[in-house]
Amino acid sequence: MITLSGRLDKISLGSILSFLEMEKKSGLLIVKSLQTGRIFLNKGEVVDATINKLSGLLSLYQILNWKSGVFEFTEIKVQMFNKINMSTTNILLEAACMADEAREYVRRSNENEKFISVSQ
Repeated sequence: MITLSGRLDKISLGSILSFLEMEKKSGLLIVKSLQTGRIFLNKGEVVDATINKLSGLLSLYQILNWKSGVFEFTEIKVQMFNKINMSTTNILLEAACMADEAREYVRRSNENEKFISVSQ
């Protein structure tokens, strides 16, 4: 039975994961955007994430970047090897840092393109 569902344009995945961590929930969070991602939680901690055949932390970071789509959380017993090995809070902090670094890279790239255009 689905216990939580919604749209990513209304609430972020970071907020959802923070809530599930605070409530110590175990289950499966399915996120559907252009692709379908699955995030597995055990007592509030993310233990794995998958997109197609990819799994682990990189898949989780990719899913966390999705800004549109829908999600459904179903409470189930999750007994699997923990591929993530980070607290949910640390995952979200790292994802935020990576997003900031990516924005800074794009900003600097755009500045360099303007400089090159003016210089030519």
